[in-house]
Amino acid sequence: MKEKKGISQKFNKTQIMREYVKVEMSKNKYANPRELNRFIESLNNKQISYLCKFLSTFRNNGVYDFIDMHNKWEKEKVPLSKLKLRRINKKVEPFLRKDNFNLYRISKDKKIIKNSEFKSQGKIGDKKIIVVNIGNEYKIIDGNHRAIELVKYGDKKMEILKPIEKKPNHIKHFLSQIFYKIVR
Repeated sequence: MKEKKGISQKFNKTQIMREYVKVEMSKNKYANPRELNRFIESLNNKQISYLCKFLSTFRNNGVYDFIDMHNKWEKEKVPLSKLKLRRINKKVEPFLRKDNFNLYRISKDKKIIKNSEFKSQGKIGDKKIIVVNIGNEYKIIDGNHRAIELVKYGDKKMEILKPIEKKPNHIKHFLSQIFYKIVR
């Protein structure tokens, strides 16, 4: 995604799927980042959708289904206090629950920040996280570990990718409401 300073950027779901694929595939420490980007950019929309679905299924995270429900997206910077993490695993959930899954509170909690679950995996290439708006907060759909890693480095705001559709069709809206209840 090309950066435009001071302009609200709009994206379609295929662009968001492409970003998700880049993030997931970049976790392979043996991949050359330039070659990986070149490969991903060479894929057509159908191939990106297929690869996004495969990676999301492999990770068992529901990200593909969430992205696929929303055609229009935008990027925004938001303060940590507006972000809530999604459940990660049983090992760290009690720590996250203590801070109500709020990223700002978690950023101040040394026990969580130093937890082995969140040890550094190396340089973070993409800082954007995928979220859903719930009330006046954003629930992280993809990027929990990245968000915690970024707060270790002092980031006070996060770049989010959020759906902006005003009038989803009824079936998609119904399914998205079920999904939102699941991630709460």
